[in-house]
Amino acid sequence: MRDEYRRESVDSRYRGLFAEEIAIGIMATVLGDVFGAKPIVNTVEVLTALNRGAVSTNVPIADFLAKARHQTTGQEWSIIAESKGSLGKIVSNERIKRAKQQVASTKARFAGTDTKLPLAFCSSVFFAKQGKGASCTVIDPPNDASEDDTLVKPADAWRAAYTKAFRFVGLDAASNQVAAGNAVTSLQRIYDESTLFRDDRGQSGRRRRRALVARERFNVDLLLDVGPCAIAIDPRVLAMLREAGVREEMTGEYEHLADFRRKDRWHGHSFLNYLGLGCVFYEDLDEVRG
Repeated sequence: MRDEYRRESVDSRYRGLFAEEIAIGIMATVLGDVFGAKPIVNTVEVLTALNRGAVSTNVPIADFLAKARHQTTGQEWSIIAESKGSLGKIVSNERIKRAKQQVASTKARFAGTDTKLPLAFCSSVFFAKQGKGASCTVIDPPNDASEDDTLVKPADAWRAAYTKAFRFVGLDAASNQVAAGNAVTSLQRIYDESTLFRDDRGQSGRRRRRALVARERFNVDLLLDVGPCAIAIDPRVLAMLREAGVREEMTGEYEHLADFRRKDRWHGHSFLNYLGLGCVFYEDLDEVRG
């Protein structure tokens, strides 16, 4: 892989993109598993939506804004997170300095939080023959809440997160309904309740049985077939989205479900994120029935 990356035919921008995407994944994992953060949203996107205009590019700004609870006091605080990634080498001091500037100058926090925790995640991924494991250094430059901060309501953040997630998997109609603050009526299961338990044969029957196993094993409904897996959703999240979408009075329920799902045990390659969305691989379903 290292030799392939060194070929002149590989666009240098792709090398950087690979490292940055890996870094974002590591950062999201740490925010979710260590800090219990939810929601986690793109800072520029949510601020642009709130201000109805482009965010100034003259001021450094961190990639992500997240809300979490202090593990000791239980107090809610806003996490300002920036990720820098490097492939085959340690993140440079210049980029570390830039990450510190970005988190320190980001004027945003969640409404109802008085404390901000700026974190710079610097992740390095090495090639197999280098004999080094992946590493992630977390730096927390000091920063206090400011009266100049843009206050982000939890509902706006949850709405932005679901909007982006649905658009990413190709569910544009659902994405548009969430963004507009409407009930997400376009979300449909691959098989509804009336057909889920039929004992049909052939391809249709196999898909129906997979949907049934997904419900039994992972407590999820399948929304979209994407080759080796299906886009899945927590049925409780699906019910809330279809009934009312994302509203301010419902954010507590979304947070409660995210905490509850942390206790679920998943097997194989399948996964569900804090939004209650994820991928269920068919190999994890077929192995149950043999």
